[in-house]
Amino acid sequence: MALPNMGLSPRYLEELRIGGGYQSAPDGGVDMDKKGNIALDGDLTVGGALSVAGANKSWNAFMSAPEIRNITAASVLTITLFGGRVYLPVMDFSPDVDQGACCVVALPAQYDGSALKFTLYWAATAGSAGDVRWIINAGVFADNENLAVDVGSGGVVDGFLGVNRLHICAFTMTPTGAASGNLLTVYMRRLGSNVQDTFDADARLIGVQIAYA
Repeated sequence: MALPNMGLSPRYLEELRIGGGYQSAPDGGVDMDKKGNIALDGDLTVGGALSVAGANKSWNAFMSAPEIRNITAASVLTITLFGGRVYLPVMDFSPDVDQGACCVVALPAQYDGSALKFTLYWAATAGSAGDVRWIINAGVFADNENLAVDVGSGGVVDGFLGVNRLHICAFTMTPTGAASGNLLTVYMRRLGSNVQDTFDADARLIGVQIAYA
């Protein structure tokens, strides 16, 4: 986007460094290169509207258990912790069997086909030891695209940390068809029958966060 108040003969610089430069000691500064990239240590204050022409890398979405549709996992229930002061809606994924759930997410209009980071939040109110094998199939679709296609998958194995402990695990993948469209389909499963899944109790999914990798 051209700047409307830019003069006909602006002063051109290949590079610009303000203060000591980005990440310099002790105070940092600002670096600008000839491609228009800006790196700064301080806060950025914008008085007017902020327009993003490229991918908005700060975008993220969090889908809590009530927003996730059960397929073969147990329905959403609420667990009570600490004498009724902490309530968590969760979706139970049982041991020894494969169970799944799904959701859809609208990606930002400027989504550029980049890899996405999937972060799962879960807990357990029982169990003693082992690992949980999570897997997600994800695809991105545009207007008039065929939805009936196979989509790729990625996953993570997360170790049990203890009863009533928050577990956070993440992995990165590029969804199938990511070069076009902005409707993201997510099919998440606990592969309880997999040899890598050894946890002996329900894994209680709290939610999943999706962001640029």
